[in-house]
Formats: sequence, structure tokens, C-alpha cells
Amino acid sequence: MIARARANRAILDAWIETSPWVGHLARDPATRPNTPVAMRLGGPAFDGKSEEEKRRLGSAIAAVLESEGVAFDIHAFRTAPAGLRVWTGGTVEAEDIAALPPWLEWAFEQVHSAR
Repeated sequence: MIARARANRAILDAWIETSPWVGHLARDPATRPNTPVAMRLGGPAFDGKSEEEKRRLGSAIAAVLESEGVAFDIHAFRTAPAGLRVWTGGTVEAEDIAALPPWLEWAFEQVHSAR
């Protein structure tokens, strides 16, 4: 189960490293837990936006994914910085984790283009 969780995390880590709008919440890899993968919103798409606006955008991305039946409850905890979190535990199939990044990109584009 630990190996599966690590493999799942690696899938999202690879996507996060190439994404211009999301990054790891914990910037130091040594402090990142295996589960969940916590992401912060950032990059040019969020420059100049308040933390509250970033939270609204993160919640909107999560809501779009939920409405499509893709992912549930992936918005950041309300006490965490604006972002998303994805459970990558060993009970989750790697194929499901691998299918998520294109959906995340699509949901981001839906929300970002509507602003």
C-alpha cells in the first residue's frame, strides 16, 4: 500500500512540476506527505489576486470537477492556503490518478476563461 501511494503521488508530482498554475503547498519535498497531495494555486493566472479570490477560484475548479463526477471534495481545507488536495493513498487506482491531470487542466480553463 505504501508503494502504491508513492506511485500515485509520483503521477501528480510529475504533472505539478509542469503546471503553470499550481504548485506543491509544501515547497520542500522532505516535508510533503505521501497522502494527500496538497497543491497551492499560483503562477501568472493568479498574480494580483487576493487570497479570497484564489479560494473562490479553487472552489470553483473543485465544483466543476464534482459536477462532472470526476473528483469530490478536492478543494483545500478552509484553514489552508488556496488550493486543491487529492487523496493518493494505496486504495486509489493509479489509472484514476493518471486520468485526473487532464481534467484539472480542463476545469482550470473553464473557470479561468469565465473570469
